[in-house]
Amino acid sequence: MDECGPYCLILTPSPRSSTCDPRTWSERQREGVHCVAALAREVPALPRFTRAPVRVFQFTGKELAMFLRFDNVAHTYADSGTVLDIPELTIEEGSFVALIGSSGCGKSTFLRLLSSLERPSTGTVHIAGAPADGTPDSLAMVFQEPALLPWLTVENNIALPFRLTGKKRSERRKAAERGARRVGLADALSLYPNQLSGGMKMRVSLARALATEPRLVLLDEPFAALDEITRNSLNEDLSLLHHRNRWTTVLVTHSVHEAAFLADRILVLSPRPGRIAADLSNPAPQPRPAAYREDSSCLKTVTALHRKLREHAFA
Repeated sequence: MDECGPYCLILTPSPRSSTCDPRTWSERQREGVHCVAALAREVPALPRFTRAPVRVFQFTGKELAMFLRFDNVAHTYADSGTVLDIPELTIEEGSFVALIGSSGCGKSTFLRLLSSLERPSTGTVHIAGAPADGTPDSLAMVFQEPALLPWLTVENNIALPFRLTGKKRSERRKAAERGARRVGLADALSLYPNQLSGGMKMRVSLARALATEPRLVLLDEPFAALDEITRNSLNEDLSLLHHRNRWTTVLVTHSVHEAAFLADRILVLSPRPGRIAADLSNPAPQPRPAAYREDSSCLKTVTALHRKLREHAFA
């Protein structure tokens, strides 16, 4: 690699944009954000057809790979003290990371810091090489409750983000149809939430979040209220979707088996204040079929997680 490192040009109508996006030119062009990257000593010439504002950043290969980074991050609430304390943590782009730990150890706070719903009391959270100082573009977050609007059909619930940003009806419909197909609801577009099962509602919530083609997907126990059969089915769907799209995914869960099935990497948080008590790798290839739950490597990961949780239950 050139000693000067890769250059990335971010051309965007928003002067707030300050992130490096390594996705291809055609993908970004469709979204109205143009990106050119080159391994060269000279910054490449700007496309002549655009008048968008330009920001130029220089990153090393390591910084491009490390999509998320926590530097001396701690978060404190006035009524409950310090809930999270993470001196250093990096997460590679395209990885699937699960957070597991006892209730109140800061797992949801971790996601809120990544999404900029809250800012750390001390330290800095970095996304794609830049401090997270506002809700990042290309981010999706799915909560435990589906939060569907009862007066909207499945189609219009999935298309809601596009409606809020003023997209044309034809664009909204295409996005909804694409999202519904992804989660197996292509035949349910005209139904209302009161006509859906719990699993179908969560599929709609997932489709709505993923319709915007995010780079970062945050999941806050989205399947916790579902029965085990439905939950397992959604886990299998999510594993396949992650494999196809290579988002960076961070999942909060209380389920050892869910973490072992889905994640490439599992972070065990200690009781409050939440610290990284264990960092387990799960190298089994994605996507993972239902049979993986009975595979020796999955069972080994489950056993290791149980052991780590017992070790740190009262740490």
